[in-house]
Amino acid sequence: MATSKDSLKPYKFAVTAIVQQVDSEGNIVGEVQSEPVVLFGCDMLEQWARSFPTKLAETQKSQGKLAQ
Repeated sequence: MATSKDSLKPYKFAVTAIVQQVDSEGNIVGEVQSEPVVLFGCDMLEQWARSFPTKLAETQKSQGKLAQ
């Protein structure tokens, strides 16, 4: 347990990405949730977040779906 003399620092994050499924008319029809990803430290969290849109687009392309 941390005491008043101890300091805290970010150690790891468990991140679950949730994306919306959208039909051709732009209506939200569902959600898709990823398995949690464990990231160590803020730098890894930031790197993951910045690369997420590109990875999502690559996944959609490989599945034959257009990125919105």
